[in-house]
Amino acid sequence: MDRANVTAAKPPFSRWGRFLRDEDGNVIFFATTIMLAMLMLAGMGFDLMRFETVRTELQQTADRSALAAASITQELDPELVARDYFAKMGLGEKLRSVVVTNGLNFRNVRVEATAETNPIFLNLYMKRYVDEMEAKALSVAEQRITNVEIVLVLDVSGSMSGSKLSNLKTAAREFVQTVINADGEGRISIAIVPYNGQVNMPQYFQNLFTNRIGDHNVDNVNCFDLPESVYSGLGLPTNTALPVTGHVDTYSTISSSSSYVSTSSGAPNAGNRWCPVNSNNVILPPTNNVSLLQSHIDNLQAIGATSINAGMKWGMTLLDPGSRDIIGQMVAQGRTPRNSPVVPMPMMMTRR
Repeated sequence: MDRANVTAAKPPFSRWGRFLRDEDGNVIFFATTIMLAMLMLAGMGFDLMRFETVRTELQQTADRSALAAASITQELDPELVARDYFAKMGLGEKLRSVVVTNGLNFRNVRVEATAETNPIFLNLYMKRYVDEMEAKALSVAEQRITNVEIVLVLDVSGSMSGSKLSNLKTAAREFVQTVINADGEGRISIAIVPYNGQVNMPQYFQNLFTNRIGDHNVDNVNCFDLPESVYSGLGLPTNTALPVTGHVDTYSTISSSSSYVSTSSGAPNAGNRWCPVNSNNVILPPTNNVSLLQSHIDNLQAIGATSINAGMKWGMTLLDPGSRDIIGQMVAQGRTPRNSPVVPMPMMMTRR
């Protein structure tokens, strides 16, 4: 066979070998490889940026909605509040769940949302492994009142005698036990303000107010007449002028022109004295002692007239932040737990 013909029959890929051995060919191949790698990285970065933008918007909406919904002071339905935030951002379909947990002194809101993004470049490079990218957001917000002050203002007037007072005692006992037993942190205290025609006060409580007037040196007078002016606010300053209530029967009546009338005629009637010497129907300061509270409730007696305004006023006085000094003195005397004064409500939030 002719040598020239044999040479012409060499495979064509040998030309590529000469190209690769050439230095110019090496540079072009290297540059092309680097360019392709850079394009791939740029594409991956673009997809990741799109994903992070969606995830950030989703998380921020979840955070804002959870915080707003967890606010104890807002009166709207917490779940509807959270869903409205997502709807306003055009993300309503991304919201997966809103779980609201309410307690006596807290509200907890958990918001979960997801959004799918379809990558453009990662689909080209790794379609087998990356078909879509899912952004997830989870936000949990809780608002809690660390100290809870409760005052039971209980009607112990004569009209409550019999089954009415028995039912009141049963309900009050159950309320005390349910609330205090559910308080694992010892942050709840309950005070009791029984009222009839007046509010009867133990001596130590009377001593917290410095401007008693009109007592005429009468012993065992335990109620004050509240001036009309005190009803314009929540609190009751300790220097308010408080006229002492007369320890008399102001309800019973008799008819006589000039002759002597025996007490057996029905007046005065000890049962109609609004502020008798009584250790039962008196204010009990804030405490978390279930036994003490229930014992005080059990000993209540129905007697006298009905002045709801007086009962509510003394109840609000114990709750008013301006009464910190009153509560503080009772704490110092050991009559109420040290965690009783009202404190601000903190907002706590966690994200996972």
